[in-house]
Amino acid sequence: MYVTTQFPALGSAATPLSAPEYLEFRAVNRSFAVIGALRPGAGEVNLTAPDGARRVRSVNVDEYLLDALGLQPAQGRLFARGETDRTAPDAPLPPLAILSHELWQSAFGGKPIIGHMVEVNALRREVIGIMPPGADVMDYRTEIWLPLGLVKPGVLAVTKFSKP
Repeated sequence: MYVTTQFPALGSAATPLSAPEYLEFRAVNRSFAVIGALRPGAGEVNLTAPDGARRVRSVNVDEYLLDALGLQPAQGRLFARGETDRTAPDAPLPPLAILSHELWQSAFGGKPIIGHMVEVNALRREVIGIMPPGADVMDYRTEIWLPLGLVKPGVLAVTKFSKP
């Protein structure tokens, strides 16, 4: 099931939930066992592999989405609680990645890579998991899963004001 928001009085079409709407929906949910989030159309990222740089299809997900879809890694693990969050709006994403089986085979020759670092968009990330063959999200042909980076409630950005 894909959840969207809509404002019929304003004539708006269905649009993805905002981060606050998603967090509220997840907090008040009583109908679904698990609810997860992704950034649709996250696009492509640059991956530096032993055979050179390549563009790969990515999707940013929170720690709940892969569980909600019933996906389990073939090797390693999925994102754990809190590993897909940002500590502040301008904080970097956690340096983690999960690879598709296909990317693991084509870029890394199927060699052991769990716990090793790869470079994604010029940032080093630890590979924590390899998905089973054919694993995907919404037919994106996902090659790499990265943390979504929502800022959870209770984490505040503080600004210091000076007196005039």
